[in-house]
Amino acid sequence: MPKTPPPMPGFNNNVRHHGRVFHIQTEDSGTKRPHIITHLFGDGGRILRSIRTDYSEHVGTPDMTATVKRMMKEQHKAIFVSLRAGELDAVIEAAFGPLLRQRTHDTRE
Repeated sequence: MPKTPPPMPGFNNNVRHHGRVFHIQTEDSGTKRPHIITHLFGDGGRILRSIRTDYSEHVGTPDMTATVKRMMKEQHKAIFVSLRAGELDAVIEAAFGPLLRQRTHDTRE
């Protein structure tokens, strides 16, 4: 019986957005439950958004490790990009109240 490979190492980043620090965590659940899950955590560890992607179609393929690693990176980056683009601002405001918006300086006279 072949040995089940361990889950892939995940990714963790802290990101500052509108005066708050958020944590993005992506992890692999392993081939017994083949999915990748990414959480966006807000103040105090509250989960604000989760993305879960099944990769069962890749289990056992020769390039599974590289494919899962690529999928993990893409999913992790997608949450980061959504956060920085303001796409999650409504979710954040619903959970924590108004965001501290940074002022832009108008250089026109």
